[in-house]
Amino acid sequence: MSVHRIRRPLSPTHTVMLLPVALSLFAGCSRSAALETIAAGDGRAAIELFQTAAADAHSQVRRAAIRILGGMGDQTMVPFFRNRFVADDSYLVQVEALRAIGRSGDQSQLEFLRQASEMSSPRDVIENAASWAIEELAGRRPG
Repeated sequence: MSVHRIRRPLSPTHTVMLLPVALSLFAGCSRSAALETIAAGDGRAAIELFQTAAADAHSQVRRAAIRILGGMGDQTMVPFFRNRFVADDSYLVQVEALRAIGRSGDQSQLEFLRQASEMSSPRDVIENAASWAIEELAGRRPG
């Protein structure tokens, strides 16, 4: 059965049971879809599992996990996002980590974001994401 065929949000119990199975069975793209399906339910019940997925072998899965966690706007997650930014070798995952920091609302991250904006990347995606996050924290961007 395709992950996309699950029509209703999953309960926290089902979330905890299904994510490890989904992450081990499906290919990278399908694992990303599994994360999205679980997040549509009570994503907060699966924060630990999303954090685990943020270290997956496939960058699509890592990117999806960080985007989901960043969408929660939780300032306590900023050290995790910074760590993923530094540790990950995918510039697309790094972009999601920067955007997650911007969504967190943690003004103390402005200097980190300014430093990140000076990094080079294909099509300047890291610079653009850092600039977006700075604007988000400055309140010039709608939530």
